[in-house]
Amino acid sequence: MGRTPAISVIVPVYRVEQYIRRCVDSLLSQTFRDFEVLLVDDGSPDGSGKICDSYAASDSRVRVLHKENGGVSSARQYGIDHAVGEYTIHADPDDWTEPELLETLYREAVRTEADIVSCDYVEEFPGRSVLRRQPVPASPRECVRMLLQETLVSTCWLRLVRRRLYTDWGITFPDWMGMWEDMAVVPRLYARAIRVGYVPSALYHYVRNVNPHAVSGDTSFESILKRERAVEILHDSFGDDPELSGSLLYLKLKVRTALILASGGQALLSEALKHYPESDVVIWRHPRLSFYGALCVWLCRLRMVPVAGVLLRARGTFKSMKRKK
Repeated sequence: MGRTPAISVIVPVYRVEQYIRRCVDSLLSQTFRDFEVLLVDDGSPDGSGKICDSYAASDSRVRVLHKENGGVSSARQYGIDHAVGEYTIHADPDDWTEPELLETLYREAVRTEADIVSCDYVEEFPGRSVLRRQPVPASPRECVRMLLQETLVSTCWLRLVRRRLYTDWGITFPDWMGMWEDMAVVPRLYARAIRVGYVPSALYHYVRNVNPHAVSGDTSFESILKRERAVEILHDSFGDDPELSGSLLYLKLKVRTALILASGGQALLSEALKHYPESDVVIWRHPRLSFYGALCVWLCRLRMVPVAGVLLRARGTFKSMKRKK
């Protein structure tokens, strides 16, 4: 490339030799041409790194960054540190994109002078696809509120972001996070944006339940603990804002309840019950919290954690039986 590209696409790579070609091929097939692809090999022990090198050897738009293993969050930040595009976007190596993704998002960013532009996506399960609409309001502040309430997903692969939002405001991906790193970063990016945009087209395909090495489905105590640490970062940013306190309260309570259930209910229950006395309204009115989720939170607050655990397991079994049918 003879000049600075308009977009840097960052792809963290780790143990994805079965999937990485589909992802990179979809990026190199974009109708938009002014971009670079940064393949961040996070010390992958399989053949993923060599596959990345082969792409770099055959296409000048591809750069490969090899680093010691540090997790997906450190890989994303490594990509940001080496990106040169005016805008950045992330892609997961087991996903793929529509050919018009970059052109559509960039055109909207230029038209509206937006700092962040997002789109819809398709969630790809084995044997079925689900369209996920993610319309955003015009106000960046309202986007922050919706992200904290989880009425918008906080994924960095859905968004074209002006790179200087990261660099000018010192917003970084925590290198100690193996997952939930999006949650810790995306709301803070929106808080610094002046203008935001949205394209009502599903241009990204998010793959679920296929890659055995993916961390997105991890519900262990350790993974949920990292999610709580992400919420602590958000509290440092928004905890003193009275207009966002209710939304942040919901997120804190939901994560703490997941921790209680994942730990068997005893280790953290006494501590958790000291917090969030005004949380009832937030729980019951939240649009993304299902009846079962709200009921489980309520049972936990009544010190009936074992009952909540049984209810969740029964619900999970029932949903599995429906999928098999």
